[in-house]
Amino acid sequence: AVEGMENAHLTIAGGLYPKPKKKHIDFREKVLAKAAKMANVTAIGRFVTEQEKQALFTKADFVVLPYRQIDQSAVLAQAWAGGRIPICSDIPPLKEEVGRDEYGVLFRDGDAGDLRKTIGAIVRDGKRRNAIGRNIAGLVKRRSFRQLTKRFLEFC
Repeated sequence: AVEGMENAHLTIAGGLYPKPKKKHIDFREKVLAKAAKMANVTAIGRFVTEQEKQALFTKADFVVLPYRQIDQSAVLAQAWAGGRIPICSDIPPLKEEVGRDEYGVLFRDGDAGDLRKTIGAIVRDGKRRNAIGRNIAGLVKRRSFRQLTKRFLEFC
C-alpha cells in the first residue's frame, strides 16, 4: 500500500504466532522479500519485545493493523496509550473498538488499494487527525487505572 508513496516509511514488525499455517508463512515470506527491496520499508520478521515495540510506536505517526482475524491483541490499546492513530482493517472486533472515525480509521479488510487511500486521506486531513487524537486521549484517560479504580471505589 505504501509502494511509491513519498515521505512515507513503513516498518513491518512481528512474527507469526502460535503455529502458523504454511500459507501464512509463504505469504509472510513473499511480503518480507518484497519489503526488503523497497527503500521506504523496514522489515523485522521476528517476535518483537515490548521494549522494541514501544520504541517503534514512539517513532510512528500511525499504527497499521491489517489483521484478517484477531482474538486478543493488546496492540490496539498500546497504540492508543502511545497517542497513535490506528489504521485498522474493518474486521468486526476492530471495527467495534475503533468506531466510525472515533478512535482510529478503518479500511476494507484485505484491500491494499483501500489501505493506501485511507493512509493518504488521514495524512492529508489534519483536522480529522486532531479530532481522532482528542478522542483517543479521552479514551485513554477514561480507561486509566486511576479512573477505573475511582469508579470501582464509587461502586463499592
